[in-house]
Amino acid sequence: MATQDTSVRGIHHIAFAVHDAEQALMDWERALGLKGRMYVFPDHKKGTLYVGDSMFAFIEYTVENERFSEFLRSRGEGLHHIALEVDDLGFASQRVVEGGFHMQFGSPQDAGVGTCDFVADEELHAAVELVQPDERSDAMRAEVTGDDRQGG
Repeated sequence: MATQDTSVRGIHHIAFAVHDAEQALMDWERALGLKGRMYVFPDHKKGTLYVGDSMFAFIEYTVENERFSEFLRSRGEGLHHIALEVDDLGFASQRVVEGGFHMQFGSPQDAGVGTCDFVADEELHAAVELVQPDERSDAMRAEVTGDDRQGG
């Protein structure tokens, strides 16, 4: 029997592929009575909203992006992936591989809020990202929620 793996801390974010990040954020703010924040990057816009400790991210690419553009073409707007927060991306990725799955990139990628890699196989029935957050994750949470706690 497998032992409990404590490297996964919880849901870091839930990402939605959308055509209009600002409108998606406004819709969710209005529906839930919460306040979020828009971020504009060179290649995409991201609306962020925290529900408890989990960030909801509404992502609109302003340039062609293989993962999101294909998703929008084939499925339309909607849930793109769930990101799990891990303490150690290397350990968590190794655990995934030992479980018989494959990592998409095979090495850490910059996620804008830490480092990440995606589980490549669709056998998990959803796109799953593993994220090891860094100080940028805490800074984003503080900007959106006013909660300046560190490390979580």
